[in-house]
Amino acid sequence: MSVEIEVGLENAARVKAAPQEIFLEEPPKGLKNPRVQRLLAVGGLALLVAVIGLIVYYHNRETTDDAQVDGHITPIASKIYGRVAEVLVTDNEPVKAGQVLVRIDPRDYQASLDKPRPS
Repeated sequence: MSVEIEVGLENAARVKAAPQEIFLEEPPKGLKNPRVQRLLAVGGLALLVAVIGLIVYYHNRETTDDAQVDGHITPIASKIYGRVAEVLVTDNEPVKAGQVLVRIDPRDYQASLDKPRPS
């Protein structure tokens, strides 16, 4: 059994060319083009994700035009006045009635007690 292989340009004339189909049809234009349809679908999906993200972000967001915020105001008054030495609570921490909130610097009151009294 022998196999003959013909290689080279001298044998090119004897090789039969395979028939090739040539399409003279133009690809669809505008919205009928599958590439344009994919781009529009991806763009629409990106826009939908952005809109949902904005809705979630701004859902419970408070805004104001006049820089005023309504809230509950609770007046706190001390029995004595003085400089605050220590704050014992943090912001937005729940407190109970009678709980010590601040310590007042006792030096001013101690100085008035130590002052000699006229007789």
